[in-house]
Amino acid sequence: MSTYRRACGYTLIEALIALLILAIGLLGIAGLYVSSLRGDALSRDLEFVSRVALEELDMLNASSYASLASDSKRVTHRGSKYNVVWTVTDKTPGPDTKQIVMQVGWPTDDPASCLDPAQVTTCANLQTYVSYVAKKPGE
Repeated sequence: MSTYRRACGYTLIEALIALLILAIGLLGIAGLYVSSLRGDALSRDLEFVSRVALEELDMLNASSYASLASDSKRVTHRGSKYNVVWTVTDKTPGPDTKQIVMQVGWPTDDPASCLDPAQVTTCANLQTYVSYVAKKPGE
């Protein structure tokens, strides 16, 4: 007669292996959560940068044709500093036309560093063209 008796329940080794698998799965989920938080922050920054660039382009388009000139400024939002650099090029693509290239980047201390990819983590670029149209007499 055999004295073999079937054990009921789990052994300690099985329980530890199950806990190990659970821990690995939870670490993977935590990594995804951190990545989603970073993506959300980047999305907010890009939305703000786009809004700043469009506002600056609107102000430049509203100014007189003769007064358009390259310049830069710094904008602070939620503790972050953003560099706003715009470049105005005359006679591009033709006569009586100016090209405006707006660049907004962060985080650096040099306002012109938006042009240097080694110093900027992210940079948004927008461009537009402004033409001078002379009014005819009587208009």
